[in-house]
Amino acid sequence: MENEFQEVLSKVNELEGKDLAVYIDKLFKENNKALNNRKVLLAMAEKVVGYNHTHYIVKDKLSDLGLNLHQELEKINEERTRMFMEENSELMGTINVVSGWWIEAIKKPFFKNFHTSSVPIREEMFIKFPHNKAKIEEKNRIEFTEEKQKVFTEALAFEIADKIRKEGKCHLWINEQSCWEINKCIDKANLRLKVYLPPKVDMMITTNQIMMRDGKDSWKVVYTNNENDKNDSFPKKM
Repeated sequence: MENEFQEVLSKVNELEGKDLAVYIDKLFKENNKALNNRKVLLAMAEKVVGYNHTHYIVKDKLSDLGLNLHQELEKINEERTRMFMEENSELMGTINVVSGWWIEAIKKPFFKNFHTSSVPIREEMFIKFPHNKAKIEEKNRIEFTEEKQKVFTEALAFEIADKIRKEGKCHLWINEQSCWEINKCIDKANLRLKVYLPPKVDMMITTNQIMMRDGKDSWKVVYTNNENDKNDSFPKKM
């Protein structure tokens, strides 16, 4: 029986697109015993996005086994991203810098967000801000407790690593107070509707570096953990 499972699993991993959908339909019509195997079903589920009929028959079969398709795929994704984080120490070094930057940015959101030669957050770089700036920043600091900072940091680390694992980069862009990844982390830290975010941030993160830009300007590297890219004038920390 185990050999039968492995044969079906190998075939599922080998095929793509319409060929995979046809193969899965055939297995269901034959009521193949491999369809009672969680590993086989989840391998199918990961690859049938966009093929609605096949997607739903896999979903229903998982449901028959007491499994929720979305929850199971989320578990698989999280396991892979956690492993990716453990295996990439350079990435985690970069992510720690990004997380620290965002914590400070939330505590003090009214600043000019980009500078080509130094730390983006600096008192002398403030621009026009609301008259109640001091009150807002005090509220942010009060709401953003150390415990919530920890939750926010862990959530943001995962979001960045997940994007880089899948796409090679993570783009954090705030315009009109909206950034899906940051908002998701704020929700997890129970900060929704309690803090102000910087009005505009455009940040690109890869394993070894952080880039920012102002408007439509070119990307500028503001942090790197690659020694070959550093020189005496380069900012070592954001």
